[in-house]
Order: sequence, then C-alpha cells, then structure tokens
Amino acid sequence: MSRKEDRMSKKVSYESVLGPYMEELLRMKRAQGMDSTTLSWIFNDLDKYVLRAGLKDTFVTETWYNQWKESQNNICERTLYHKCSAWRQLLSYMSKRGCHCFIPRLPRRPRSSFVPYIFSKKQIEALFMAIDNQKYLSNDKRNGLFSMPALLRLLYSTGLRVSEALALKNKDVDMSIGIIKIRDSKNNSERMVALCESMKKVLLDYLEYRNSLSLKDLTDPERPLFIRLDGDSLTKTTVYRFFYRSCEDAGIELQGRSIGPTVHSLRHTSATHALAKMSDEGIDIYTALPILSSSLGHMKPSSTEYYVRLTLSMFPDIEDRVSSINEFVFPKTSRL
Repeated sequence: MSRKEDRMSKKVSYESVLGPYMEELLRMKRAQGMDSTTLSWIFNDLDKYVLRAGLKDTFVTETWYNQWKESQNNICERTLYHKCSAWRQLLSYMSKRGCHCFIPRLPRRPRSSFVPYIFSKKQIEALFMAIDNQKYLSNDKRNGLFSMPALLRLLYSTGLRVSEALALKNKDVDMSIGIIKIRDSKNNSERMVALCESMKKVLLDYLEYRNSLSLKDLTDPERPLFIRLDGDSLTKTTVYRFFYRSCEDAGIELQGRSIGPTVHSLRHTSATHALAKMSDEGIDIYTALPILSSSLGHMKPSSTEYYVRLTLSMFPDIEDRVSSINEFVFPKTSRL
C-alpha cells in the first residue's frame, strides 16, 4: 500500500451493511498494486447514502439503485459516471460473493472538456524570474521559500507531479549520475528520471545552501529532499500559495483551477516543450513518445499521446515533420 493510500485508509471507515464488502474490494485492489484512493472516497459517499436510505441487508435491487441515481441530480456527468462505476464494481464483487444484487450498466462515459494550461516560453522565463525575486515576508521557521526555486524548476524540468517531488528523500537523488528515483508515484510504480545538466546545477546549489543550515541530520538518507527553514517537509498548500503569488508577480493571469494556470500546468508544459525540443533536435516524434511516457510515469500510451496533439497545436511547424499517418495513429478524440 502506498503512503497516500495508507493515510486515506486510516481516515475512511464504512458503517453501512455494505461496508465490509467495500473494505474487502479495496484490500483486493491494493494487493494487486492498484491505486484505490479515489474509489475509497467514492465508497465513503455511497456508504453514507446507504445509511441514510436505511438499507438493512445486502440485497440491492434495480429499483433501489435507480432511486439512488435519481437522487444524484446536482452533480456533473463525470462525477455521476465515476459513482456509477463504483457501484458496478461493488455490486459485481458482492454478486461473486453470493449476494443477490442488481448489476447496473455504466452510462456513456462523458467526454472531458478540460484543456490543460500550457505556459509559453516567455511566460516560463517571467515566472522563474518572479520566483527568484520572491522575498521573505516574515522570519517564520515554517517558511519554505528557499526551496521553491529548485522545487518548481524540478517540476518544469522533469514533469514530476508535485506530490512526487515533495515525497522525495535524500536517498532518492544520485547527483553523481544525475538520476532521481520516484518511489511513491500515482500508479504505485517506481521509475528513474534523468536530470539535465542545468537542473543538476540548480539542485547542487540548493543542497549546498540547505546543508549549511544549522539543523541536525539534514543529509540523512531518510530525510526529505525539500524542506522548510525548521527542517520539516514542505506541504502542497505552501507550494500552491507561493506559485500563485509568483504568477501574479510575473503578470500571468490566474483564471481558476478549471482553466489555470496551476502547479500541475508545469507538468503539462514540461511534456509539450520536451516533445517540441526533441523534434527540433531531429528526433522523430513517435520515437520520442515512449521516452516521454517513461519519464512522466504514464501507464498507458494514450495518456502521453495527448501531448502530441497539444504540441502540434502549439508548434504547427512540427506537424510538417510528422508523417501523414499522424491523424490515423492519434485520432482526434483525446483523454489525459
């Protein structure tokens, strides 16, 4: 079980008559190495509904299920789809365990209208200039400002998720060969990520300053790589707050989480800029795809294929280097 799932399992408990089956199904998925965090929270919502509805046994009828579905009139299509999927998984599992349950069909999967925010090259330059110019506003030892330039550059340079970067420990970084080991990724898998020379220098400068602080055990292999002035780990909230302040100082308009930019936009931008750079260097875009997929930690090629379309839309000149088979290989329907 990943650290994230372990924290979630301690927070969520199920009290309805269906609770034991929810817990069994989650344990089975975790044992298979699957990330069940989202499913555990959906189950938490369904468990509360079962309690309110007064279901006393494990016989779930089509009528009962449809009553639940009709009660979900204030949620978006995608949320409803994920809840229906959770019901289908649970009721299918219960049926295999001998419970007589109605197994619902899934509704049509809604298309995502999400369009990731991609920073332009000029915006990236302005953003990191603003990041480097941030000043301490207080002497609070919980301040993590000194870590931010290196952390946010790492996100852009490598495409790491912010959770992956904050989970890094000293033992995960081998500066002698410029490699970072990601141990606790979104897909419960490990991967190695290479650092470019400029990123290596940024991290070396950061480590030199960090290790000069009058704190104990800063270089201990089990200690976090990125820390606050008091030596504790940085939090996502701290990173988000610093990032948004830097965007404002850089003159980059904040349009909310649904439009962006967000910290995760650095990952999207990293992927598209990396593809464009490899194409500029003469690497065929289809040859570059598995390299990028491995670096980003994608389990499915379709997750990385999406960035090809983003790159082509942002850098039209690249399309001339791509064969006419492109639209066949990468159809217009997309998903992140």
